[in-house]
Amino acid sequence: MEKDSLILRVNKYKFTKIMQIFKYLKYRISNIIKHNRTLIGVGNLISSRKDYQNIKYLSEVEMKIYSQSGEDGIIDFLLDRINKKRNIKFVEIGVGDYEEANTRFIVETKPSTGLLIDYCEELKYIKKRNFYWQNQLYIENTKISPENINSILIKHDFLNDFDLLSLDIDGLDYWVLKEINLSKASIVICEYNPLFGSSKSVSIPNINNFSRDDYSKCYFGASLKAFISLMKEKNFLFLGTNSFCNNAFFVNQRFSDTFKNIIISDNKNHTDFVFREIMFSSKKNYKKKLLNKIKNLKLIELKKNESKTVAELFDLNEE
Repeated sequence: MEKDSLILRVNKYKFTKIMQIFKYLKYRISNIIKHNRTLIGVGNLISSRKDYQNIKYLSEVEMKIYSQSGEDGIIDFLLDRINKKRNIKFVEIGVGDYEEANTRFIVETKPSTGLLIDYCEELKYIKKRNFYWQNQLYIENTKISPENINSILIKHDFLNDFDLLSLDIDGLDYWVLKEINLSKASIVICEYNPLFGSSKSVSIPNINNFSRDDYSKCYFGASLKAFISLMKEKNFLFLGTNSFCNNAFFVNQRFSDTFKNIIISDNKNHTDFVFREIMFSSKKNYKKKLLNKIKNLKLIELKKNESKTVAELFDLNEE
């Protein structure tokens, strides 16, 4: 029995080492592949920048290079407009393994200082990447919460000292953002839940150790209106969203004149999502069907600070 146990432990150790080597090789190969992607992205953006002064809607500058759905182009446009082209200091919360992230193109192309926060273990492998030693990047491998966000920012010397914030944690985004001092920040990108519609200011409650995986994929985050109201309190101007209807973009009010020609369409246009992560195969009445999946779960109506079920808030009929 002892011999069998020893063999099992040795085999487990070998398997672990093999998987570590595989992951390392994956990241080294990615250095080469992503370098070509960066060069293509730079070329495309150089062409797009010629029209930046004529832009009326954020959707006109969308471009996917490393981001999930066009955020790279929008971020480049915003940085260009505020004349912040070098020495960018940013915080990105919710980056996964950093293969697909909102600030990835920045570190690939501009001198920058950044704090990357995520509990994904594979995030540590970015220390093998070229962009890591080319910039000042700090990694916090932990699950973020409203209670620990400021202590983490203090730990890495980012408390109220960054140009750009990107927040996407599929959960307590509203409550985390509420705790962050943004008075010196210029740009904020935050993920919202388009299923919660355009007219209601609601968020999931501040649930301890919340994990989206423990609930329906539909139950996370806050509505767009909730973020617009919160950011207005923090002296930020809403500029619009990406066309996928999941990321909202804000700039500090001190840049209001810089973006006065940007047309902000009705919020309804920013909640008509089509991505399939939380959709049914049929689009017919899909929002109502999704809301019914979570109808007994609670949301906070933020203006009244009242807890109500999804069914109560959205007048869902019993089926």
